[in-house]
Amino acid sequence: MEELAKFELTNDAGFLLSKVSRRLKMRWAEKVGRLGLSTVEAALIRNLASMPGMTSRARARYLAADPMAIHRSLESLVDKGLCEKRERSHRRYDIFLTEEGEELAQEVFAMSREVWKEIETVVGSDCIAALIEDLMKIDAYLERFSEIPLVH
Repeated sequence: MEELAKFELTNDAGFLLSKVSRRLKMRWAEKVGRLGLSTVEAALIRNLASMPGMTSRARARYLAADPMAIHRSLESLVDKGLCEKRERSHRRYDIFLTEEGEELAQEVFAMSREVWKEIETVVGSDCIAALIEDLMKIDAYLERFSEIPLVH
């Protein structure tokens, strides 16, 4: 009976996804921490590099993050000289990566590829594309239940 309970717990979708997510997030935090970045800052660096011109609120929705955390992290990146604000109109501005930020973005992208390669060694090269596709499907499905719709 105890074995059955253990099996049911470890195969529960919420439990398993949360467990894997926490472990991946800890490994990611360790990696980007070596660059002097938090996980939110690393996500923003990647987002700024690949999707310039978004508002902070749109970035928060896209990254499924708290808007205040995004604002604080953007300010931190500006303070670190990795981003700069360019005024668009009164009280509105766009944020762009500086040259140093662009270089760091390439390092973050490379780290991300390393993580996927590491996962690929576990699930196999024939499964990695399907895993990514399935995770994107799950994300899109769960987005429907989110209080704040994400921008894709």
